[in-house]
Amino acid sequence: MKKAGVPDDKFAATCVVLDKQDKIGADAVVKEFIETIGLSHATATTIVNATTATTIDEFAQLAGVSDSEEVAELKKLFALADDYGFGDWLQFDPSVIRGLAYYTGVVFEGFDKAGVLRAICGGGRYDRLLSLYGSPKEVPCIGFGFGDCVIAELLKEKGVVPDLPATVDYVVAAFNADYMGKALSVARQLRLAGKSVDIFTEPGKKLAKAYNYADRIGARRIALVAPNEWDQGLVRVKDLRTENSSATSDDDKQKDVPFADLANIDSYFGGGASPAAPSAAPGASSAPAKAAAAGPAAPTGDKKALEAFLVDHPYVGGYSPSAGDRTLFNEMQSSGRPATPALARWYEHIESFPSTQRGNWS
Repeated sequence: MKKAGVPDDKFAATCVVLDKQDKIGADAVVKEFIETIGLSHATATTIVNATTATTIDEFAQLAGVSDSEEVAELKKLFALADDYGFGDWLQFDPSVIRGLAYYTGVVFEGFDKAGVLRAICGGGRYDRLLSLYGSPKEVPCIGFGFGDCVIAELLKEKGVVPDLPATVDYVVAAFNADYMGKALSVARQLRLAGKSVDIFTEPGKKLAKAYNYADRIGARRIALVAPNEWDQGLVRVKDLRTENSSATSDDDKQKDVPFADLANIDSYFGGGASPAAPSAAPGASSAPAKAAAAGPAAPTGDKKALEAFLVDHPYVGGYSPSAGDRTLFNEMQSSGRPATPALARWYEHIESFPSTQRGNWS
């Protein structure tokens, strides 16, 4: 554009207008270039005419930029694409401008092969973008964004829309607003155990609404956080997907699971290790019973040994926290979060327990 006569301070505005060419037509773009941007008629027509080129060489001739670095870069890109084997999927189109001034190199858009729908994706190179947000030096970047609506339409047209029924492992529901924070604690423990979890965000509503919500989103189980159970350190969990039969009792479908043993929740419904004994509510004055230990005891007081142990024995999969865990955690609070991955997960898990509960570990 600079070669055609566009000043640097009008480059961004020129890109915005040119990006509308598919919608308003070439004549309207020339008119807007002249009347709105203030370009000369010769500059406006040179730019628009250049966008009609079908090859890089034709574009270079129309735009008068045969010897430019940008043209050489484009030719190299297409040559590399041919060598890689997908050159037939690329089409040179000088009218693709993207309308965003932060691009510093090649821009592109992706379409369905028939060319019927709008662009499925679009992007390009923007080496100076991060400088706008405080980067002291240029950071080479390239990226693109998808159009989810266009993809959905294309999948429908091709008859390949995937069947993705709504499913989630657990919905956690609070008895009332006072128990919402406790419900969030339950949701966190379940997520640390690797479960997908949703939260019913209308505490205090009729319980039937929570069940209806869980059923609507395809939840496998619902966890209810209510006073009677919580005061005993328990969370009432009901299986919503067990087939009704004479062999399946209500006791089989509904379990009161200790908060401290939510990591082993599957064991209460017929899978995994044996359930632990009920424990006191987290943060209660009485000392909570710990979850049953599963597997070998973890080493305590040694970061390197614990990291090596946790690689093979994920914390949420089994062993009971101890006073050694508490001591090491307290030491790390002053030195900062661990950098090694397994120990970092251990730290986050220990951190999730209330301090009053950690104080009762032996």
